[in-house]
Amino acid sequence: MRLVPCVTAVTVTAALALAGCSSSPGKPAGSAPGAAPAGRTAYERVLDQVGPDGTVTKDTALAAFAAAIAPLPGLPSPARSATANPSGTLAVQWILRFWPQLTAGQRDAVRAALASPGGSGGSGGPAAGGGGQAPSTTDPDIDCQRADSAGAGPYRAQLDAAVAAIAAHRGPLKLKTSVQVNNTNRWQPSTMYTFACRGGKVAADAGVAPDSCTIHLNPKAFTGYTDRDRASFLIHEAMHCFLDDRFGLRYPSAPAWLVEGIPTWVQGTLGGGDPKTAEHWTTYLAIDKKPLYARTYDAVGYLAHLAETGTDVWSRIDPMFTAAFAGGNAAAFAAARPGPAFLDSWPSSYARGRHPGPAWDTAGAGRPDYRADVPVFALPNGGHGSFATPAAGTYLVSLAVTSDVVEFGTAPGAHGFYGDAPLASVAGQAFCAHSGGCACPSGGPALPALPAATAYLALTGGQSPASLTVTGTSTADFCAKPRTSCVIGTWTSTGFDIAAGGPNGITEHGGSGVVLRIAASGASSVSFGPMSPVTFTSKSVAGSLRYDGTATGTVRPQEITAATGRWLPSGGNFGNVTATVAVTSPFKSTVFNHKPLSDLLALGKGLAGGVSGNPVFGPGTYTCSPSTLVIGPPTGGSVTGTWTLRRS
Repeated sequence: MRLVPCVTAVTVTAALALAGCSSSPGKPAGSAPGAAPAGRTAYERVLDQVGPDGTVTKDTALAAFAAAIAPLPGLPSPARSATANPSGTLAVQWILRFWPQLTAGQRDAVRAALASPGGSGGSGGPAAGGGGQAPSTTDPDIDCQRADSAGAGPYRAQLDAAVAAIAAHRGPLKLKTSVQVNNTNRWQPSTMYTFACRGGKVAADAGVAPDSCTIHLNPKAFTGYTDRDRASFLIHEAMHCFLDDRFGLRYPSAPAWLVEGIPTWVQGTLGGGDPKTAEHWTTYLAIDKKPLYARTYDAVGYLAHLAETGTDVWSRIDPMFTAAFAGGNAAAFAAARPGPAFLDSWPSSYARGRHPGPAWDTAGAGRPDYRADVPVFALPNGGHGSFATPAAGTYLVSLAVTSDVVEFGTAPGAHGFYGDAPLASVAGQAFCAHSGGCACPSGGPALPALPAATAYLALTGGQSPASLTVTGTSTADFCAKPRTSCVIGTWTSTGFDIAAGGPNGITEHGGSGVVLRIAASGASSVSFGPMSPVTFTSKSVAGSLRYDGTATGTVRPQEITAATGRWLPSGGNFGNVTATVAVTSPFKSTVFNHKPLSDLLALGKGLAGGVSGNPVFGPGTYTCSPSTLVIGPPTGGSVTGTWTLRRS
């Protein structure tokens, strides 16, 4: 089993000053933390039209503007709702994106809706539904006010506090801001919205860098919300200004889960929570397999879970946007650098504490005490379930197991948990769920106990789709099935961690890239060509070793049917294998350079006690799962450690 000399191969919460504003009593009905989702507004239903990859059509943009900002010619007027929409910035960005494709009447209606209080809407002046001819199909020609409007004083103080809080994480805001209080268009269904300006006009040319940012406060922001709520909403709008400042007019072209998800996360993180943030959390917590890339404001939960699993979200915001511009959703997801702790606990966090352990809950500023209903799947003898998630999606289901045996299918690339067990440890395995045991009459593998008789199954593939099958089987049917050895397949080493000879002996590390192939017949090969060097260290010598070439042998998989046992290959032809050894201490020299392995044996004894002429195909122990094969030296000897391989 020896492969190398002398060793066996084997939320920061920031308080904002609420300067000089009086409180408004109450909050909108249905938005209190802990409440079930209230009746969905027309705008929320439009957001459902975002494609699973984040695509937005012109029809979606038109419908979003009509539902969030103002009616448009050619579209039915959306029903009015007592519940205010959140920030309408996304709807403004979308309509400007499709500006050249709008009719003249639609462009005029947008101009009239976005005109600053008391100001001009630009060259086209008719109200919504008017038929005036637009002077340009590329330039919205909408005026931006250069100064705060009447009545903006208290909100200017709140905005300045918001800008200062964000600047503590991102640096100063270079764009000039203005606050516009809308007391004229009472229909406006959104609390606030923001757009970038250049030279006193709405900036819509992608080649133009904005020089200012205008934030509009609408009547809905003053109905049923407190000063603290409005301060939180202004944090959201201020973050839009920071992103306009950083990315210019590329910013609106980013995926909506970033365009609105990031400001919503900042809103909750710095504002401490408000009714709108709670509503977005409630949407996020639904057990509906919704891909991250189809989310908008409700991406707040994804970002909050990144933060609680160790990611500094503030430092990842700009890389995520930059990656999105260059490579789309998947590149932005990767730029967030979600670690294994995030991926494993992302789907299980939707359980919201209904299973013990930190992986089964999620926290974040503004998160309500809301738990969505988790579907229950019964698994009797003969039962079969197939569970799948789309790319950047998650799923959670409760398995009610009454079968004797539970067999989990393989799930390459999947992350999550079944009860307390990571999916990687149960995928491709069978477990006994019967209280009396599952012993086969003619022997066979001993089944480990199922982690829990009734438990939650949480699944995600991260950036990729994922699927997992679960089958319930009687003990008799399970015992009648022919067994297939786990070790059959192709494996690639991730590294060695070996020690020999006790405290004064030698240690060895490295050796990733070795490819082990085991056919169903047992015929096997080891390709050493891709192998990275193994470094060895002892009291007297240090250096590195690597092999080249391919060895062949036999593993006899019919004798290796359990998950763990003795590793007893046979044969082993190493005539084409060479070794290279470089000593770095007490002298520096390449003492062997692509010499036959057989020539290394005597040198190995001189270095540190001997090397095996039968690496990999020598005796030892093994532990096998669908994704990992760990081979070790024989028990009781002076050599300890592991050689770990991943299924390719």
